[in-house]
Amino acid sequence: MLTAFNRYKFSNYLFQQKDYYRANNEFRQYLWYENNDTVRFKIAFGLIELGELKQSQDYLKSLFINSKLSDEAKLFFFKIKYFENDYDEFTALRKNKIYFSSIYETKINKLESCFNLQNSNMLIDSTNLFAPFSGGEYDTIRSLYFRKYYPERKDETTAGIISAIIPGAGKIYTENYSDGITSFLFTSVLGFLSYNNFKNNHDVRGWIFAALTGYFYAGNIYGSVASARIYNTDIQVRVQFDISEFLKNKNYFMPKIHGISK
Repeated sequence: MLTAFNRYKFSNYLFQQKDYYRANNEFRQYLWYENNDTVRFKIAFGLIELGELKQSQDYLKSLFINSKLSDEAKLFFFKIKYFENDYDEFTALRKNKIYFSSIYETKINKLESCFNLQNSNMLIDSTNLFAPFSGGEYDTIRSLYFRKYYPERKDETTAGIISAIIPGAGKIYTENYSDGITSFLFTSVLGFLSYNNFKNNHDVRGWIFAALTGYFYAGNIYGSVASARIYNTDIQVRVQFDISEFLKNKNYFMPKIHGISK
């Protein structure tokens, strides 16, 4: 039978191995021996990693008052609201300073700015959006802001015209490089084969290759216009993805807590 100390050691081992499901079961057993705030926080952390956000909130709330981890628990509570994509509650809690940590105010403000940038379709105040950031983070958020609200769109007509002049150029213009090069090569090779066969009096083959050249030439123009349309549609998708990646790389601005955080 495990003693309290050995159970705690075993639980920590599982936690460090990121076996959060088994670790949490052991931690809950340990809480029968001792009411330990660090253990409660580890359970909450493990539940977040397991996607059990509602249960994690209950453990975090138990740490909001008279706990050495009160500020960290409140900060992670805001992280959960972000994971739940509960934009309205997140902003309401932030505005009214409910479950709010003044120590981690800047981190909460950063998370809120990213949340605003992801969720608002209307142009938002860039001054407040950029305020929590500095250095490289500021440059990244500023770039994402301008990409979202002032996107560099590709003109469909331009894509079609330049593809009519140089096959594949329209797709390269829309940054669809592989298709652009393929269109250029196919159309050029077929055009050369048509010319070469006519030159050598192989008229039937010449007309076959001429027809194929025309088909690929027309398809290249249409495809370039479609490529520009797709590019413009995907702009917001790419911005949303890059905001999410930025947050992941910053670990959602969560602090490193000794013995707990990754």
